[in-house]
Amino acid sequence: MKHAFEVKRLIGLVVCIGFMLGMDTSSLSLFLGTDYFKEFFDHPNALQTGMMTGANQIGGYFGCLSSGSLIEYLGCKWCLCVCSIIWSIGSIGSVLVFEVYTMALSRFVKGFAVGILSVLASFYLMEVFSSNIRGQATALMQLALTISILLIYFLSMMLDRMKSPLAFKIVWGLEMIPGLLLVVLFQALPESPRWLHKHGYSKNHIDRSLKILRAKDTDTFREKLLLESKLQPNISDFIKKGYWKHMSFGILVQVLIQMSGINVIMYYMIYICEIIGFDEEIGSKLTAGPYIVNVIFTLIPVFMLDKFNRKVFIGWASLFLGCIMLSIGLLIGERYRHVGDVVLRNIVVALCFLFVSVFSSSLSCAGFVYTNEILPDSIKSVALSVCISTNWLTGFVLALVTPRLMQLVEWWTFFILGISTIVLSIVIICWFPETKGLSTEEIDNLFTREALSAEVMSEKIVPAQTIDLESIPDRSGAPEPDSFACTTTTTEILDIF
Repeated sequence: MKHAFEVKRLIGLVVCIGFMLGMDTSSLSLFLGTDYFKEFFDHPNALQTGMMTGANQIGGYFGCLSSGSLIEYLGCKWCLCVCSIIWSIGSIGSVLVFEVYTMALSRFVKGFAVGILSVLASFYLMEVFSSNIRGQATALMQLALTISILLIYFLSMMLDRMKSPLAFKIVWGLEMIPGLLLVVLFQALPESPRWLHKHGYSKNHIDRSLKILRAKDTDTFREKLLLESKLQPNISDFIKKGYWKHMSFGILVQVLIQMSGINVIMYYMIYICEIIGFDEEIGSKLTAGPYIVNVIFTLIPVFMLDKFNRKVFIGWASLFLGCIMLSIGLLIGERYRHVGDVVLRNIVVALCFLFVSVFSSSLSCAGFVYTNEILPDSIKSVALSVCISTNWLTGFVLALVTPRLMQLVEWWTFFILGISTIVLSIVIICWFPETKGLSTEEIDNLFTREALSAEVMSEKIVPAQTIDLESIPDRSGAPEPDSFACTTTTTEILDIF
């Protein structure tokens, strides 16, 4: 009997989710530098530009914080449907915008939906897919995200020829289509077995969901659910079991994803082109480059992520990204000494493309997989929301201040991002544990190994036989024992001389 949601169909659904996650990323970047956009919004200043760009990010932040409660109350299936409806409402609102603040509000609403979806997709993905294909499924979702970014950007380029506000309103209005489509598709999606078990549904309901989602390892997954129900964490576990370390490491990885500066390159490539001397027409064409590179190099983790350690994709790649960002800042800072130098301008653009290629092939997928894997199952629903919300909040701050920073300190903006990335990557390389291939129990006790080792060693040097001093007969006049020989298994009292 074939199941309605076998692995290939589940991956197809994950790809659809990824497509919707990426749609709003590039729908604004091309229009920011156009005259008709500036005139329609009454020539927004740097802070207002940052607010419009960052509204999506701050919406995602609040969406992440709300996701835990919504998942707990509605379940994964209906929460997915609610996200799609909210997204569609935000898309309709985008068509009706008439000034900066309504524009920011519509992007906030869509960001709120995407924030919930980003946590929900990761949570559901970890439950549905086994560990040996989890990285590939995440990479495919990221690939779909990058393709949607590229398609929306090229659609924006085509409609830009209209030189009218109608151009960006059409793009934003079309974004409601995948939202409405996913509302229908999600109706056939089975509910999360973990949610059903936690809310006391009958064994038949749970088994039906398990057979659809995890047909090959139903018994193993059922045992895992029973074990989790007995291990409900409390606040003291965050200290005793080191859960605060798990969550701290996940937060740092999510901060690194944003502090690398990827959104600065993707959102504000048009401004970078203006800084180094390209005109608006050439700059708008060059802005498409990062989106094309993003799609091509996301294919690498699709095939390679599950074959290498996560730290290779995160730590060393991030170190390289930091060096590239420093080089971009250095060359932009040198442009005044080489006014009109075409070679210098081309090198800056090439480095931006190189930066996107390295990020897409490494940190874009590996960072989210690592965050998912390092969190114990017993705290994952809450901890994952906190970690990913940190990503959204960091992205919002960067999107808000970057236009102003580029006006005030220009090339120092890239230096700040580069140095921050290098510092975080060194911390990850030196102190972060590897998570690939670790079992649930190993993840749970990841930071208690030293304590366990010390306890085991102390048990090993305990004497095999205890000596009751009161039972030793009185030996008046006999010399006191003066030496002992200890081994790891027994304690022997030497002959008394």
